[in-house]
Amino acid sequence: MSENIWVSIADGNVDRVKELISADVQYANIQDDNGYSPLHAASSYNNLELIDFILQNGGNVNILDNDGDSPLHVCESVECAIHLIKNGADYKILNKDGFNAIQAIGINDQIEVAKGVCDYLGLKLELPGETGSELDSINGKGGDDDDDEGLDPDELDEYLNSESLDTIFAQIMQDAGGDGSIDENELKSLVLDYIKKEKFKHLGNSEDQPQQ
Repeated sequence: MSENIWVSIADGNVDRVKELISADVQYANIQDDNGYSPLHAASSYNNLELIDFILQNGGNVNILDNDGDSPLHVCESVECAIHLIKNGADYKILNKDGFNAIQAIGINDQIEVAKGVCDYLGLKLELPGETGSELDSINGKGGDDDDDEGLDPDELDEYLNSESLDTIFAQIMQDAGGDGSIDENELKSLVLDYIKKEKFKHLGNSEDQPQQ
């Protein structure tokens, strides 16, 4: 299997992808060095035609990459996510960061997709703020005249109490290892990333089942 099927998927070369899988069904579940499968790629590119073809030829809808992400984890459209769920995708699968697909979608800034999936599944989605306000601030996009790429220390109090903040810094410094030294910008980035993940931990934890 020397031909790169992922390039064909990225290029939207549907006919060539179908030729490859038809000639050798192992292509349906082939994975690269990162565990990325054709179904991951087709899902990321919102190519429902290829998703259906891959599944019809033995593709595993819940195949995991090296990070524990399923194709549903990498969806970037409501249409694609619901299509995968209708075909057996399990949104409750946790990746290696401990997040299910809805959480991962939200963390990856696909807020409307997370909302759409929750609406379909009958789950309650509670976001820390609507796009354009608090979420943009957390992601370093808030403020008309704010050129900073993240929150300054004073603004952190809006989202975390001091006890939580102490815990975050302690964990980050422990992870830094050695003498605990860490670049200031890297530290800020790690703190903001941690905050964003904490905000979405609750998403999709309901035991409710999808309404077909």
